[in-house]
Amino acid sequence: MLQQAENLYEQQRVAKTKIANGDFDGAIKLLEATIAQYPEALTAKVLLLPLIGRRGPILHYRQQLASLLDQLKGNALSSVDLGRRFLTSIQYACTYEERSKSLSLLIEATRKATKKHPNDLDFTLLLIELWYASGSYTQMIAQADHLIKSEIKHPKLNSLNRVIRKVQHPKYPDMDRPKIFGIGLSRTGTTSLNKALQVLGFHSIHWTNPHTKDLIGGSDYFQFDAFTDITTSYNFEELYRRFPNAKFIYTPRAVADWVRSMEVHHRNYRGISDIAQLNNANNMDRFRGKASMIASQLFTQYSSWKVAYEIFHDRVNSFFESNNRNRLLVLDVCGGEGWEKLCGFMDVTVPDVEFPTSNQTPKHIR
Repeated sequence: MLQQAENLYEQQRVAKTKIANGDFDGAIKLLEATIAQYPEALTAKVLLLPLIGRRGPILHYRQQLASLLDQLKGNALSSVDLGRRFLTSIQYACTYEERSKSLSLLIEATRKATKKHPNDLDFTLLLIELWYASGSYTQMIAQADHLIKSEIKHPKLNSLNRVIRKVQHPKYPDMDRPKIFGIGLSRTGTTSLNKALQVLGFHSIHWTNPHTKDLIGGSDYFQFDAFTDITTSYNFEELYRRFPNAKFIYTPRAVADWVRSMEVHHRNYRGISDIAQLNNANNMDRFRGKASMIASQLFTQYSSWKVAYEIFHDRVNSFFESNNRNRLLVLDVCGGEGWEKLCGFMDVTVPDVEFPTSNQTPKHIR
């Protein structure tokens, strides 16, 4: 039995590494073999679920998720990693009604785990994040308060504390607070920009809220300092008007390189490469329809990736030529621009570290 547990753990560890490295096909093959060998391996099934689900009908994904969540009923959550992966799938696949029920089930399983493991900080932090994801700020703050007062050092707790301080501020929600919006399209260095802003001390997030696992939007704009990826680029004009003291950073890229990167990314991640496939019937309900709405505004209304890029590029230039150009920085991250230009725009000191290089296309699929 011990040998079986060790083998299962190792296979799941290798699968996680493959996922982290973007080798989704390799992870799928390994996890399918693992589940065939260990049919009760819940973690392996939860790891496999989004890899398969994002390439097929979301209804099937949703049904499989509900079946796996049923196994939590009345039980304590077995691991923090499992809980966070469940949360990611809930946000991605569930309808609004299903999301509420699923979060409640996951919260109860995590509460049982905190009682079973009272000294495990990570379970408590997960529970705080689940309260946050459910919109229960009172519960989130109450759960976090004693940890914050104890001055425990933990990156997630520090991040949550920064959110809570903003929520508790008398001026919340404060539209006059300075913000930074990275409005480049995906695959233009937005992940690197996000990391760079974090190095500079800004509470910056990319694509999703790292605690709730939901797409950036709504209250997130008041709870963090900086934002990158298409969750902010699709409606940058609205953000410009809502936040008068915000700055905007546009990351362009050579259009031919960008088109190839987008095709490779979507083929690897979701099994598609044609722009028209982004909003097929199987994928319309991702993130309760929000992702499809963003894709429609930026991509799928156009005939090709190239046309979509060129129209957005012109849209950014035209808007800022007609408004305050001083609020915009054009930063060619993919072309090698970095600290000097960014720090000059932000009026901060250049840090003594290399500019981040993140989320490059995995070598095995280039």
